[in-house]
Amino acid sequence: MLFGPLKPVGLNHPVTGEGYCAVIQLRAENDEKTMYNLAGCQTGLRFGPQKKIVKMIPGLENAEILRYGVVHRNSYLNGPKVLTLTGQLKGYPNVFIAGQLSGVEGYVEKCR
Repeated sequence: MLFGPLKPVGLNHPVTGEGYCAVIQLRAENDEKTMYNLAGCQTGLRFGPQKKIVKMIPGLENAEILRYGVVHRNSYLNGPKVLTLTGQLKGYPNVFIAGQLSGVEGYVEKCR
């Protein structure tokens, strides 16, 4: 998804040509692909409203919800202050930091 979760830019219904209001990404939680999560949909909603909203999504009306979403707290380092351009800790050059801990959310942001 080029524009991220819930942003249906450029996506149209293949039959009607109508634009979508939102789009979600389902990501497999296990190798058997019997459980999926809604990628990038952290929320502060209580579980009741979450259940109601998920059941409104076409195709998920009968979904069994195993675990509800919660807002998570990301921890990260102040990269410019403590990291070199190669991702090493300035005080410990044998330690490399990458991903969310380096202060970026995704992978593309780390590319130079």
